[in-house]
Amino acid sequence: MKYIFISILLTFIFSCAMDSRKEDSIKLIEQISSFKEKNGRYPYSLGEIGVKEDEAGPIYYQLTDDSTNYRLWYGLGLGDSEEYKSETDTWYSPDNTNSVSK
Repeated sequence: MKYIFISILLTFIFSCAMDSRKEDSIKLIEQISSFKEKNGRYPYSLGEIGVKEDEAGPIYYQLTDDSTNYRLWYGLGLGDSEEYKSETDTWYSPDNTNSVSK
């Protein structure tokens, strides 16, 4: 019984963290769009919109080579992540190429 409770608790904690990362990512998308409207280009890094970047994440940003689009992603677990592509305005799971809810 104790292990079932711990499993349920951990599942709840991880799902809350994922929801938080998704919400934070959506806010970043809005900030990036505002930056582009104001400056005519996407930021070269999240630092340009006042967000401290860290190799440990939790959210990652990458501008395309031609600077016309970008992607955001965050980890869901070991080897699994959710990715947003500005080109299609859609969220994807790289392990499953089907789009996921916005």
